[in-house]
Order: sequence, then C-alpha cells, then structure tokens
Amino acid sequence: MQGFIQHAERRARVDCVIGPSFDGGYYLIGFRSDSLLPEAFKGIEWGTEAVLKKTTDIVRRHHLRTQLLKTWRDIDTVEDLRQFFEKNKNTSLCPQTMTYLQSLKMPYPKDIK
Repeated sequence: MQGFIQHAERRARVDCVIGPSFDGGYYLIGFRSDSLLPEAFKGIEWGTEAVLKKTTDIVRRHHLRTQLLKTWRDIDTVEDLRQFFEKNKNTSLCPQTMTYLQSLKMPYPKDIK
C-alpha cells in the first residue's frame, strides 16, 4: 500500500488519497496529517456500492485535493478473503498475511459467512 501512496504524492500534492474497489467502496483511504477529515467516515452506508461516491463527495465538499488510485479488490466478506488466499497462497505477496491465514487452515468451508 505504501507504494500506492508514494505514487499519488509524486504525481501531485494531495490532501487525500483513495483507492477505489470494484464493488463501489474503497480499499484504502489516507489523509495528510493536516487534512484529516473525520466527517469522511460519518453518514456512510457501509457495505453498499455508494460508499466511494459518498466519501468523495464529502471530501470534495471540504475542498481537499484528492487523488484516486487504481481500482483494486478489497476484502469485505469471508468469500473475498477465501478468494484472496487462493489466488495468492503460492506467491510471495503478503508473506505475513499468508502465514497467518494458513495458520487458520484457509480456505474456510463455503457456508461460513
């Protein structure tokens, strides 16, 4: 994730960085320390496809310079976590996360929600 933030900061001085996810939410949000906006987390209908739009509307209403990163997957459900694990279990991506998930005996049965 640090690479995403560094990339955005190199392109322009921004107050807020948001990484959109495919489901209408986001996988990352970050603020400069002098631009932290707690209001960006209030009044959001979490788990809906409107999360990103609502959040960006709030941030822009406060006139913060915002950089959207590339769209990427987020993990909201056990099924999302299972898919992430299956896709990455034999890679060098996120070694500590993969070790932890392996200790949990991933993948979980499909009926766990």
